[in-house]
Amino acid sequence: MAPHGTQDVRKLVAESAELSLAPQQRLFDDVVRWLQSEFLAEWQARKRREGVLEFDDQLLAARELLVSSRAARRDFQAEFATLLVDEFQDTDPVQLEIALLLSSPDLDETRPEKLRPGPGRLFIVGDPKQSIYRFRGADIETYMGMVEADPGRAPRLERLALTRNFRSVPSILRFADALFGRIMTPPATGRYQPPYLAFGGAGERAEESDPPHVYLLGNGTSEVDRD
Repeated sequence: MAPHGTQDVRKLVAESAELSLAPQQRLFDDVVRWLQSEFLAEWQARKRREGVLEFDDQLLAARELLVSSRAARRDFQAEFATLLVDEFQDTDPVQLEIALLLSSPDLDETRPEKLRPGPGRLFIVGDPKQSIYRFRGADIETYMGMVEADPGRAPRLERLALTRNFRSVPSILRFADALFGRIMTPPATGRYQPPYLAFGGAGERAEESDPPHVYLLGNGTSEVDRD
């Protein structure tokens, strides 16, 4: 039966797209199953034979040690009284769990959602607008969960905002505020886009009327003796 109206046309287009993607989807599913059942198992066995660890292996091994050994946690906490995690917006959940295991005084607690760092033991520095490592496991919601969550469900942190810019002249700050203040808006659902925090248009450098100077020495024709 011939389609009638745009809704019928859209339905046919959608069905055609599904039919055209079906073989590729089946092929993709087959590849994923092969990776899970054969490739990954062989890869793990080969790494064990050769004594090789990838970066993710080191993270998982460190977490397993801290979870399984109360003595290890106690010794590491005695060695490192304070932890500072820079670029926290690029932290993945496993890395966060390691930081909490190393900073929580309750050595019997290993559940990530129950870990609480001791007073003055954990400092984090980050900018949610710079979270760009999702492909490596970093999750902006990890950051937001730490700094905005209910203190009863997450570590109690004192939040300090660094809002003074020491790198840019006022005209650059005004341009950034005018442009990104309009386009960097939080979505209706989800927390993957933080709200825009304006610079305020007042740079902390000298006025543009007196910019930095570069002085060239010599007349451009003479050579300097290397000795």
